[in-house]
Amino acid sequence: VWRIAGVRIATLLIAISPINILISGFHGNTDSVMIFFVLLAVWLAGYRDRTALAGAMFGLAFCIKIAPAIAAPVLLFWLPDWRRRAKFCGAAAAVVMAGWSPFLFEDPAAVIHQVFGYRSSYGLWGVSWLLRQLAVAWPATWRLDLIYSQIGAVLVLLGVAFLSYDMSRMRKRPSLYAQAGMAFLFFFVFTGGFAVQYLVWLTPW
Repeated sequence: VWRIAGVRIATLLIAISPINILISGFHGNTDSVMIFFVLLAVWLAGYRDRTALAGAMFGLAFCIKIAPAIAAPVLLFWLPDWRRRAKFCGAAAAVVMAGWSPFLFEDPAAVIHQVFGYRSSYGLWGVSWLLRQLAVAWPATWRLDLIYSQIGAVLVLLGVAFLSYDMSRMRKRPSLYAQAGMAFLFFFVFTGGFAVQYLVWLTPW
């Protein structure tokens, strides 16, 4: 944050944020480590022109959780050509395969199920909470709540991709740091699933 924003008060607030301290200390939670590597990838890609290294750092974030997929469209649309996008994706894929390989060789089905089959708690936050409350207060709307619980994640990720594309084509394009922050903010507004440790994803932005 200091390298990107250069604002001392912002760096101090990140360091003393109760969200960062409590979530990082909660049984060794790894969400803060994951979002650190995403932030590092943003810095390397957007401020140091180190595409391959940025991809490697993004791959390290992906080795921890699948959540960096939220920032993937922002990073890919930011890169100016397909050669750099291929370099970024290749480095990320190499790191992910190296990190996942012991578990993929041992039980690939379990890895795929745990990574891509993960579902957080629905109805605790944002739009999903509103739809759940609406279904309780007005039972005729229960189908809307059911539909969102089933396909809300896909809709949110498509929305993030569209937002990323739109921001990349703006006449005065926001910084990569700001675009990544907007992608995470969009995700938090519309996500159906939520867990309290996800709050640490927002603090660097």
